[in-house]
Amino acid sequence: MKATVRKNIVVVTDGLDCAEQAIQALQERYEVTSTTTLTELQTLLRTAEKPHAVVMAADLRSHAAEANAVNAQRLDPIFSGKAAVPIVMVARTRENPAARAKPGSIVTRSRIQFLASPFEDQELLELIDFDLAQKKYRRRRMLRSVAPPIFVFLLFLLAWEAGCRLLGIREFVLPPPTKIFAVAMKNASSLLFDTGLTTLEAVLGFLLANVLSMLLAVCFCHSRWMETSLYPYTIALKSVPIVAVAPLLVLWFGYGLWGKVVMASTVAFFPLVVNATLGLKAVNSESLDLMHSLSASRWQILMKLRFPTAVPYILSALKISSTMAVVGAIVGELAGARRGIGYLILVSSYNLDTPLLFAAITLASFIGIAFFAVVAVLEMLLTARYTHFPGKRSPI
Repeated sequence: MKATVRKNIVVVTDGLDCAEQAIQALQERYEVTSTTTLTELQTLLRTAEKPHAVVMAADLRSHAAEANAVNAQRLDPIFSGKAAVPIVMVARTRENPAARAKPGSIVTRSRIQFLASPFEDQELLELIDFDLAQKKYRRRRMLRSVAPPIFVFLLFLLAWEAGCRLLGIREFVLPPPTKIFAVAMKNASSLLFDTGLTTLEAVLGFLLANVLSMLLAVCFCHSRWMETSLYPYTIALKSVPIVAVAPLLVLWFGYGLWGKVVMASTVAFFPLVVNATLGLKAVNSESLDLMHSLSASRWQILMKLRFPTAVPYILSALKISSTMAVVGAIVGELAGARRGIGYLILVSSYNLDTPLLFAAITLASFIGIAFFAVVAVLEMLLTARYTHFPGKRSPI
């Protein structure tokens, strides 16, 4: 029977008045490594077999001189709670009012927990167990979120492949996935170039659309006259079919890059204008009155009150406009282009090269998924920063 490998916990003894108690308590369940300097801790965290958790003194003044000597930036993840391992900091009760007010563990920031000293051995063990369980739970949650769509996709490909072979469907009608993959590998360099070009057009259109949208939303927020005058035209622009606008953009901008960028920005323009305007206006009236009473300027109110309140609205709109920008870029290429995914779709459909057509469509969907994922990561980062501004749910 294979022996269970015990997890390793590092205890930084410098400044920790109960270091011996912590080591003895942890040795019952874990492998314990003690260190006296942050330099050694930094080295341990960078090794392949880094510790599973760290216990250290909450009073970082004892480490201040060494932190300056080592490199404050390299140690910043430890102090900011963004280290790759959970950290339990032990605080003397008489020096930590929060610990005195609420004995035991006090969660203060991401990945850092505080424990009041003196403490019971079981308290420290429960904190470590909880942190390690949370780490394992996050991995399982990520796996649960990724595994179902991958499983469904593979099952769909298998059914597609089997259906094409068993029913004898001709390749120009519906090619099997293996044939599409073979054609994609054969034309890999050309497909990658077209994918990169379409991605560039979509990204530039996305950035252009959202910069203009934010500026217009700020104007709508501060000027009732501008909102009344220009808002109907934004609705009219959204109502026009994009295929009707595409030939005009080709006529005005030609077959080059900027025609597709303008098309992508035109399609991605509307969601952020609507959501950002609504979010910037959704400030609490009492908070707004307080800012006015403090003689805050319009710029200060915008940056310190309106924008943080509008963050959930803006992020919701960005997730929508990210995929719409890809659609706009491809539609622009369908109207007139020399390269790109849209051009490849058009040419392959004329030549009845169905496998290449499916490969281009698949790459277009991957661009949209990747773009959406980038915005989703941005949403997680900004949401973590502005968690104290709950905001309202977006209407879009």
